[in-house]
Amino acid sequence: MIGISCIIEENCLFKNINESDAKELFSAEAKDVHFDKFDFENNTFIDFVDYLDFQEYQKYIFFVGGSLERIYKLVQFLESELEETDFCIVDDNLEVKHGDFELIDMLHPLKGIFQLEKEKAKLSHMQYLRNGLMSLFSGVYPPIINKRALKHLYVENCNVIKNIEPNVYYNMAVNSSIFIDQSSEEIELNSNDMKEVPNIILLNNSVPSFQKEDLTSLEADELDELISKFKNSGVIENKESKKAIFDYATLTKTSTNNRLFVYSDGIFNDYLKENVISKNIKLHYFDIVSKYQNNEEQDKVEAMVKNIIPLMFNLAASFKGGATTFTTPYTKNKLDLVVDSIVEFKLIGIQNNRGCFVYNIQTNKVFETDETFLEILEADQKNSQSYLKDRFKDQYDAIMNEYKGLVEHA
Repeated sequence: MIGISCIIEENCLFKNINESDAKELFSAEAKDVHFDKFDFENNTFIDFVDYLDFQEYQKYIFFVGGSLERIYKLVQFLESELEETDFCIVDDNLEVKHGDFELIDMLHPLKGIFQLEKEKAKLSHMQYLRNGLMSLFSGVYPPIINKRALKHLYVENCNVIKNIEPNVYYNMAVNSSIFIDQSSEEIELNSNDMKEVPNIILLNNSVPSFQKEDLTSLEADELDELISKFKNSGVIENKESKKAIFDYATLTKTSTNNRLFVYSDGIFNDYLKENVISKNIKLHYFDIVSKYQNNEEQDKVEAMVKNIIPLMFNLAASFKGGATTFTTPYTKNKLDLVVDSIVEFKLIGIQNNRGCFVYNIQTNKVFETDETFLEILEADQKNSQSYLKDRFKDQYDAIMNEYKGLVEHA
């Protein structure tokens, strides 16, 4: 059987082409051809090997649009592990770049969709890398990411990377990054040092929109005070307009196993080297995993508050200078905060010296509003209709209808 994976590669990131579009490839006669869609975000290189071995493909085709850089290293790794499968790379001009593939005409119907996908990928992939580095240094990862998939490996310098066991790289997600904390001006990467590394390689000047100076360090008691103030007043002060907090997840005991830090003097769970895993950096991956410390289970409401603080801190950075007051179910503004239940909400109220705003979490958009809307938003999120009826009396129905219309289109 032949497997075909249709992907875009930009900035060394792999993205699957939409499955419904890709299936246009296959005619009814192509019974021995299977459209394949592997999850590069949450599965490792070793997972990919196991998956392909189980599928028993005789031939596997990567039909690739974009820059075609890392795909060669991925295929080189797969070929070293799967002798029974022939791998082939075909670009979006239908040119065979690696291996042999005689049925090139069957790929022709898909050729046209690559151009649009490539243009979108150029922007989204660079933003992906930037967001990923913020996750690396803060420890805050999206909830959709497998908590046990190693996504980022921090390496102090290029000398350290020579001592890392290769199976660490192979047990990272296929879309994972190794961040070497030196600039391209400081080092020249030796191809021999990196020949066994199929991951994305980033230096500290590889992503122009990211710099470590965008993050700040806080002591544990300072962070506790920030969280307490947020809950009791809705206020977050971010005077330096920093985007995130170093090792936030470690400080709040909400960390996952998505990141690892390798310095010359050891392997650590965090950037600031407070949680050492081993002083020996030549450990195999599963020896490292066996030394991970699991977080204790937390109260669900308290965990929810800790999960939303990074977003609030980042939003506060967007409004430079002064304090920002947020309206959420878990902040005390005009009404007490919710302490005993999980509330689903998509809107966050924002008030500062520039005015009143609403942020939509789902669309990532901000709208200008007024204090009355924020007051209604708070009561609505806290299910306090009695407060609103007392507040607006005869105008209650009209005001609530207007509010619901605004929320629907926010």
